Amino acid sequence: MVLLVQLEEDHSEPNARNVGEDSSSKQTCLVDVGFGGTVIVRPMLLEAGTIISGSAPPEEHRLIRGMHPDSSFGETETSPWTTLYMFGETETYTSDWIVYSQWLCAHPVALFEHNVFAVRHFIVEGISATQGEMPLGRLVMTGRSVRRTIGAQLQTIREFGTESDRVRILREDFGITLDESEVRNIKDPAALAP
Repeated sequence: MVLLVQLEEDHSEPNARNVGEDSSSKQTCLVDVGFGGTVIVRPMLLEAGTIISGSAPPEEHRLIRGMHPDSSFGETETSPWTTLYMFGETETYTSDWIVYSQWLCAHPVALFEHNVFAVRHFIVEGISATQGEMPLGRLVMTGRSVRRTIGAQLQTIREFGTESDRVRILREDFGITLDESEVRNIKDPAALAP
């Protein structure tokens, strides 16, 4: 989930690179509270041209103004960057977001209908970081595995096949303890064995 927040003072990354930044007024920042893929882990100034460091080197994120990759209105940029977010300029309303959220959480082809996600960030020791930043790693549970990511390095550290394994891993690796009623409410069409 991506949130846009307004901050009274500059809480964006201390080493964000941008021209014309005014830290004396309210700033609108992009914050991602998503499920832990390669996403921003610090507030990012919502201004074209902003570049911030990712969770750990060499990951970086930038914000540009451009065309949708499928647009028929012109050439799209060829770049080594991966598009993670797109924001339209059409006004939307609360009722629109209720529909979007319902689809994202419950439609049979939606990502969240068939998966249980858990994410935990951790501080990585031994990696040099830019002043004011802490390099972060991620543990991500999705499907039947847990992956550990530090910068560009991705490693599967656990695989499981039962619901009791998943509940145990949520407790041991993510600090999430589920009671029996919560376990019963996990709907997994992939049907892990009990």
